[in-house]
Amino acid sequence: MGLCSAVDEWGVKELPEVFQRNLCALAERSRPLAERLLWPVGSGHLRFEGERPYYRFHRDWTALEPDPAAHAANLPGDEVCFLGVGVGDGLDRALREHPRLRVHAWDRDPWMLRQALSRHDWSRAIRAGRLRLYLGVDILDLSGSDLPRVEHPVLGSIYRLESLLLDDKPLAPRVGLCTGKLYVDDLALALRRRGFSVLPLEVKNWSGEELDYAIKRAQPRFLARINYVQGLAEFTHRHGLPLLVWEIDPSTDDPQPARVPTSHLHLFTYRQSNLEKYRAAGFVHVEYLPLAAPLQRRRPLELDAEQRARYGAPVTFVGASQVQAAAALRKRLDQRYARFAGEGALPDFQAQCNELLGIQSRAGGWILPTLFAERFEEFLASQPADDEEPVRLLAEQASSERRRAILASLAEEGIAIYGDKGFADLPGYRGPARHGKELTMIYNAGAIHVDIGRWYQSDIVTMRVFDVLACGGFLIAQRSEALEAELRVGVEVEAWSTPAELRAKVRYYLAHPEKARAIATAGCQAVRARHGFDQRVDHILESLPDGAALPLAG
Repeated sequence: MGLCSAVDEWGVKELPEVFQRNLCALAERSRPLAERLLWPVGSGHLRFEGERPYYRFHRDWTALEPDPAAHAANLPGDEVCFLGVGVGDGLDRALREHPRLRVHAWDRDPWMLRQALSRHDWSRAIRAGRLRLYLGVDILDLSGSDLPRVEHPVLGSIYRLESLLLDDKPLAPRVGLCTGKLYVDDLALALRRRGFSVLPLEVKNWSGEELDYAIKRAQPRFLARINYVQGLAEFTHRHGLPLLVWEIDPSTDDPQPARVPTSHLHLFTYRQSNLEKYRAAGFVHVEYLPLAAPLQRRRPLELDAEQRARYGAPVTFVGASQVQAAAALRKRLDQRYARFAGEGALPDFQAQCNELLGIQSRAGGWILPTLFAERFEEFLASQPADDEEPVRLLAEQASSERRRAILASLAEEGIAIYGDKGFADLPGYRGPARHGKELTMIYNAGAIHVDIGRWYQSDIVTMRVFDVLACGGFLIAQRSEALEAELRVGVEVEAWSTPAELRAKVRYYLAHPEKARAIATAGCQAVRARHGFDQRVDHILESLPDGAALPLAG
């Protein structure tokens, strides 16, 4: 027999005994939550080195419980809300050191909460009502409450959208926003400025059951996401939910045919060339929408002498080296070829790919897809149509090598390079730049900024272009039809077509700073007038059914 009938019923005897005890207590107080904690869930974002937990946020691993004592000290009252449980060390210490304390503890992450319940025996506190647990969409139970908050020392910043949601009025119209990387917080804040209450949803780490539960519980007016993922059209169709998607990043595969009608889905893509791909896959509402600048974050600043000395440089580049991503994609390509032709054929394939990369590096334009198709016709013919396109697994390496070569060629001009460690061997490398105020200061301080996009998507205006100009920086951008459609080249922005032209223009504008300043001023005015993030969001919201984008009266 188990510790309680719920443990026997759910068949969880193989799980840690402390988790079973907590689960029994939780089943008595909130059986639905106990059942939800047993649904399948992603776990690759949490790891332990000995007893120390590490949490992966985007690509970086961070120690999750740096100071449990600080998390438990100086509690503001006898009843508090813990925003972020983590693996529970701080919460456990607070419960032990403050025996009269009543805690409402919430976390977005089911796997995290399971780990906390597997490390700490809170069964008595749960049964006594001293500890009430909340997961994901349960944050709505706490919205509008005046409970003092204790934010987790690491997760507090990651859960900042939920912190804002706690302050929302009960009648604020609610929308669901899929969590992610770039633009997600900017989109959330733009929606909030329009009167919406924004509920973050974890499409990747939540189970399908948890997502269904969240939608049924929250009843959002629509769902929004940065970048489309397979299955989202079907999910929102099943719930009768409008879906808004803004595609801002490249993908290694084409969209798969939609298995449901897509009239409820409006997709906006940063690349004109992607329109036909989505339409061919059955997406009926697809529109080109360039990227933009979040004007609340990217703006001209008055920097002091110390800030200008720290962040200023004759020439500046901020971006990813793509080295790590390229290596991972190249490994996937090798695996695909080994399955096709055998491990013995792999060395020759790798040598031929390197040869094609060399040819591409000397070319004036993007020819790698043609070269690859001519060289590996049989391999391409054997690949499933719904799998990643093999040449795209090689494209990132070509793009990375080109970007590094161009930056290295600007060493004599005093370039400062901000990015990941894939640039560490280049002259002028200064380390990573955080996307918050530090990046804005870099864009304000540099004399000349250079834009080097991915070689395989030279038909877009990069995020870097809009961000630099919004800060009043002078930029030499990669020339494209898309750039010339959005900005006046030579008036609001400068442009280059070849590495030699880029170097020549860098030298020219270093010698003529007054001309660079005039273009920068015009570029800043243009972005702030025509290319602000809120303007793009207003355009996206216009696609919603009548009434869905309107705040409630009163």
